[in-house]
Amino acid sequence: TSNREGGRSIKSRTCCDDIYTFEIARLYADLVVGLFTEDREGLVGGSVQLEPMVNNEIVPGGDTQNKDQGNRYDFGLELEYDYMVIGDHPDYYPDTFFFNTKGLEESATTTHRFYLRAKPKPPPEPEFDTIYPREPFVLENILFEFDKSEILPESEPDLEYLKGLMEQYPEMVIELSSHTDPQGQPSYNQRLSQRRANSTKRWLIQNGIDNDRMTAVGYGETVPKAVNELIARRYDFLEVNDVLTEEFIEALPTEEQKEQAYFLNRRTEFQILEGPTYIVKPRIINRETGEELEEAPDRNANPGTGMIDDQSEREIGIEQSGIRQVSFPPDLHPQSSLYGRDENLEELPLLIFDQRLIDLGEVTKGETREMVFTFRNVGKVPAKIMLIQACECTTVDHNNTRVYQPHEVGEIRAVFDSTEKDESETISIDIFLEQEDSRGTPVLEELRYSYELKE
Repeated sequence: TSNREGGRSIKSRTCCDDIYTFEIARLYADLVVGLFTEDREGLVGGSVQLEPMVNNEIVPGGDTQNKDQGNRYDFGLELEYDYMVIGDHPDYYPDTFFFNTKGLEESATTTHRFYLRAKPKPPPEPEFDTIYPREPFVLENILFEFDKSEILPESEPDLEYLKGLMEQYPEMVIELSSHTDPQGQPSYNQRLSQRRANSTKRWLIQNGIDNDRMTAVGYGETVPKAVNELIARRYDFLEVNDVLTEEFIEALPTEEQKEQAYFLNRRTEFQILEGPTYIVKPRIINRETGEELEEAPDRNANPGTGMIDDQSEREIGIEQSGIRQVSFPPDLHPQSSLYGRDENLEELPLLIFDQRLIDLGEVTKGETREMVFTFRNVGKVPAKIMLIQACECTTVDHNNTRVYQPHEVGEIRAVFDSTEKDESETISIDIFLEQEDSRGTPVLEELRYSYELKE
């Protein structure tokens, strides 16, 4: 205000002070983010996470936006902060962007587009056959020459698998049975099947299994095969619960179908007589077609555990003492952001995990489950984890200040809380390393766990 002469007052110098006003421009900063594919198509169903940082440490006040529709994300910002932005989508590798709002002299809008790289489609999930007492399990690769009973070398993988089960369940007693098709004389078929069952038992005895734990029985042609779901999927001319009797087979329309049905009758099986109430046999199923993969996992690898990891032993090299050393450069896993990239691995940390998928099995709603992911830095430079990102249902325990020297082993502990869950899921845990690849993006390692929700 002012009462000086020459002001705006039209009365006198002592009447009516002049009032002056002005506006101070409000300084603001905001962020606009777009999610796109590498082909520059808008990517819906993703999320963007904004994390404020001070002295390279994340501080409270972050914001995460998820969108089922649209690919634009808008954030208001505070001044004088560093920020880390993470663009994410369930089917794509996350990416990061760093910027700051320091020293702004005028309002500013920062824009950034993420062009996310698609993840390779994961291998089909494992499916498990549960074998109960008196339920036969076909050893599909017990092969014999025509009209002979000597074990062929090609049969040994299935026999090694059975041997592993017998060692894993020392109380288990089994019946080994051999079956023929109905072609030929019944008496001859019975004798031939008995010789083949005896050969199977003899191989197991020679490889350390106690004779008293096995009974060998030849059934000849007397127990035709009953078609289960797996066989029905493989052979479209058969249906579940069909019994492959001679009458049934001879009524099939083509000679090829008849021979396939006779082949299914020529089999060696085992069933549990005493011991465990059930065991689990893993097999790999194509979830889209329902077919079992031809390249099934090696039955000798960890038989009967009921869990298969999606990372092969060649990649992770597991021993009882932990993760053994692997050659350099190692085979990178598809869940690593370095997979398929033309990178100089000599200058990057490389984390090899003992498993990247943990199957928690059935989880009752409200139950919590703990997991441990163990890894080794097989790279030639130190590794430091900057950020571990997971859903709200997952609590992760890890000291992000720790540096892992080459060959050093570490672990990441996680706890899953199913309280807010309403369906079965596979959940990702994203691990961002402080070290960056050739694009200036932090190296990302992805872990997963799955569960089947039980009300």
